[in-house]
Amino acid sequence: WLGLSLAAAHLDHGLRQESGADRDFVRDLCRRLRIPLTCTRADIRELAVSRNLSIEVAGRKARYRFLRRTALRSGCQVILTGHTADDQAETILLRLVSGTGLRGLAGIQARRRDGVVRPLLPFTRQELRDWLTRAGHPWREDPTNQVADAPRTRIRLLLMPMLKAWNPKILQALGRLAQQAREDEVCLDGLARPLLRSAHRRPEALILGLPELQGLEPPVRWRALRRALTHLGCRLEARHRDLLEDLLSGPSGRSLDLPGGRRARLLGRELHLEAQPSRPPDPPPPASVPVEPGRIEIPDWNLRLELICCEEAAPPGPWEIRLDSELLDGPLEVRSRRPGDRFRPAGGAGQTTLKKFLHGLRISKEDRDLVPLLCHQDHLVWIIGYRAAEDLLATPHSRRILRIRATPLLKGARAEPPKGRLP
Repeated sequence: WLGLSLAAAHLDHGLRQESGADRDFVRDLCRRLRIPLTCTRADIRELAVSRNLSIEVAGRKARYRFLRRTALRSGCQVILTGHTADDQAETILLRLVSGTGLRGLAGIQARRRDGVVRPLLPFTRQELRDWLTRAGHPWREDPTNQVADAPRTRIRLLLMPMLKAWNPKILQALGRLAQQAREDEVCLDGLARPLLRSAHRRPEALILGLPELQGLEPPVRWRALRRALTHLGCRLEARHRDLLEDLLSGPSGRSLDLPGGRRARLLGRELHLEAQPSRPPDPPPPASVPVEPGRIEIPDWNLRLELICCEEAAPPGPWEIRLDSELLDGPLEVRSRRPGDRFRPAGGAGQTTLKKFLHGLRISKEDRDLVPLLCHQDHLVWIIGYRAAEDLLATPHSRRILRIRATPLLKGARAEPPKGRLP
């Protein structure tokens, strides 16, 4: 065998009734070829459910974990898999449909750093079937590959035939695209490498020079930042590219939280890539408080409310509103936000979610539980300090009017409602 010492590994996924026959076929083949075989079974469905993965992803993770473990026990230095040019084309199309960059267009690597090699990648499935037929060797087909119930098989059965009708050499064309994308990716990574070599390294942190970063072309800068943060255990997504570009063009002192508990922080002429500072867990939001006419102080909300009857309607403000008393059927209360809260802002174009409204105020997620809400029968009446809802406001035709005025208490009990701009 070309001077190689071979061993085989077969993982039964337990997804099909025919899987036992596949296992027996592999055992018989390895016996005839005198190749040692390691064979085991995995419950891929249970793995997918327990880790919230698709069957395809769970199967792939289980296969590679099994292959690495078997290679280690067998003393094998290289893992060979049977990926073909068809698999390469399907992978590229799958990534294109899902959204990808240059690295995704590079497709399946022929040789990976972890010792996985794909020697059959230059050949199509049909070429391999033809060779096996001429050589008189039997083979097995997975019948699930003929069911369009997953993204990859939909591409294989529905999209690929149309592309082959348009270009019979589509597999070769996509293979060339992957090769060119891989070469360009290597080139761009090489241009980013000098900046990383000049970075100052600290425990759990990297410091990059801002002038050097800004002197790079955007594709090279993105690769430098992605490689630096990968080194720190942070996996970036495509959306982080624009966020990082915005950070680099801003003033010193700004920061951006990133996945994996990391952050990018701009300090003078340096970009610090570091761990996010730890902070104590958020305190629970204040409890709901019923509100009745008169004057009431609510220390947990750092508020004083005054509810008195008046005779005239007036436009609502951030700290005072006037309601039509005849529309009130039950008590008022002050509470924190709840999932699904919606309201119709006074003077606005229509209904919106509270989440969207508070996001527009630039109020951080951590502070949104501290925004006091005046509610009637669980419907928002007033985001105190910001905006009233339209529904219960008094009009010039209202006969009974309730004026509600809010005043922040002195600092000390609890933080004032987070300040934001009125949208």
